[in-house]
Amino acid sequence: MVTVIVESDTLKITTKGIAKEKGQPGDVIKVINIDTKKVIYAKVANNSMVKVEF
Repeated sequence: MVTVIVESDTLKITTKGIAKEKGQPGDVIKVINIDTKKVIYAKVANNSMVKVEF
């Protein structure tokens, strides 16, 4: 399980997800949002956190 962070200058959203791929910091991997069951792609920040960039 990983923490998924979506962040802009004025907003920060945090949720939980399941990493479906392995990756190193900076890699973009597939993550399943636990709440919505939707696939998202996020950049690995560390071994327990990914960040969605938009």
